[in-house]
Amino acid sequence: MPPLIGDCIMVFPLINILKKICDVTLLCNEYVYETIKLMQFPLNTKLLSDDYTLVNIIIDFLSNNKSAKYIQHLKPNYSIGFKDGFWNYNYLLKQPSEFVLEPASSIFLYALQILGINLNTITDFSSSYKWEYINQKKILLAPNAGNTNRCYSIDDFIRVRNELKDKDIAFILGPKDKNIRYNIPSEYEIRET
Repeated sequence: MPPLIGDCIMVFPLINILKKICDVTLLCNEYVYETIKLMQFPLNTKLLSDDYTLVNIIIDFLSNNKSAKYIQHLKPNYSIGFKDGFWNYNYLLKQPSEFVLEPASSIFLYALQILGINLNTITDFSSSYKWEYINQKKILLAPNAGNTNRCYSIDDFIRVRNELKDKDIAFILGPKDKNIRYNIPSEYEIRET
């Protein structure tokens, strides 16, 4: 149950490993659900508001009242979540703050360690068949993803854009990203949402 689209992308390496040994369904909100459905090789997805189904293990990255209510109705054999969550999980994840010096995917891969799954095997970061979008026409770069404290600066994103010069690319800016609009060269396409 990762909360937002960026978190879902970071959880794909974990999903790719789990898919080899069990049936995996991603519980998510509506816009993540719609985005995953557009992928060429979609993952099994289910809205948090859907009917409840039986599961053995649930990994809760949401850790909010809604996810706790969902787990209460699911009654899984095992639940994994953060210690500041709203549920009494069988296994606790380290807090994201403990992964400051590691890639974001480490938060999700840590769940594999809790499950006793060997991480010495090659972890697939290709997102399963590269998770190609159907009729993809444009690449969107989201420099802040709503958070100006990200470690990748706007200058780094501009360098990425320059490296991909032959592609159709646009910067996408959310409501909190207006302040960086002026750092992006005017010749680049900018979409605001």
